[in-house]
Amino acid sequence: MPFLTCRTAILLLVVSASAYSTRTAQSPDSEQQQQIRQKAESITKEHNKPPVSRLVAEPSGAREQALRINRSRRYNGPSHIDITKLVDGGRITRSSEFSAMLEIPPIPLAKSKTILIADVLSTQAYLSSDKTTIYTEYSLAVQQVLRNDPAATTHADAIVTACRKGGTLILPNGNTVGYDFQRQGFPGVGERYLFFLDWDSVGEDYQIVTAYLFLEGQVYPIDDLRHSRTEDLRHAGEAIDSFVAEVEKAVAICEGSKRP
Repeated sequence: MPFLTCRTAILLLVVSASAYSTRTAQSPDSEQQQQIRQKAESITKEHNKPPVSRLVAEPSGAREQALRINRSRRYNGPSHIDITKLVDGGRITRSSEFSAMLEIPPIPLAKSKTILIADVLSTQAYLSSDKTTIYTEYSLAVQQVLRNDPAATTHADAIVTACRKGGTLILPNGNTVGYDFQRQGFPGVGERYLFFLDWDSVGEDYQIVTAYLFLEGQVYPIDDLRHSRTEDLRHAGEAIDSFVAEVEKAVAICEGSKRP
């Protein structure tokens, strides 16, 4: 068997997913395919709604204060609009980062040194230091580790923190304001997902690259990464066991290619 590099593994997965999407787009839709497509689009649309949090007070402990400062600074800019000055119900929806999202493959191994199956325990939204952005922090209960970043190893039953830009805040004056992105999803509390994560050593937390919802034995992407609305959402409706095995195989190829 020819030696496969990590990059080759990623390319094979992208080509395979693209070929599947092309075949389904070219062939007549069966009733089952239509149901899966409708369900997948409904799920991604529902996940496009950021969770709502009340603005909380700054932490009192020195370590907690330092972490909050580091995490909040990470999300400063590029807007110069103070979100706290928006009218009630106002929100900023950005599309400038959409092109960058389209570069994320369905299984983003190059961007995700940590891959976990985890349950979402809770969420809390925060303001960036310059008050131009909202980001949401997730508390995750790890169920299974598919890939471990040597810089931040974790294990099953651990509780880890992951963040994603975007969210909705209720301010002390009672106004509700939001910040989000076109086609970017937000995990929901009480649900189980397969998370592709990137460790941030400064904030001592993970950044969510993308995630797949586990629902009724199937997986569904929370991000709409399609280049065209005529495409199917990648891996939508695939059996959980099959998708997890595919990810594990890709990780094994990728990690194996790095060994001397």
